[in-house]
Amino acid sequence: MRKKRCAWGTCNSDSRYGSEDYMSGVTFRLFPKPKTQLEKCREWIRLCNHPHTDLSVDKIGDKVPDDDDDDDDDDDDTKDHRSL
Repeated sequence: MRKKRCAWGTCNSDSRYGSEDYMSGVTFRLFPKPKTQLEKCREWIRLCNHPHTDLSVDKIGDKVPDDDDDDDDDDDDTKDHRSL
């Protein structure tokens, strides 16, 4: 089963710890997809108060990365990070 994480602010709730007492009553909702619910997605980003740049409203819109944009160098970087 895929793990689920909270995206709100500094919350670090994680579905892997569902049996813990502090996780009692915690539920996870899917983040609205910008392709089908752009306005709702933007509102969730604003309400989440999340500092991470991946949830930046500026990154949502017409710019979608193409598969052709992948560089072979990126694969090498990923391997280096995994070994740390």
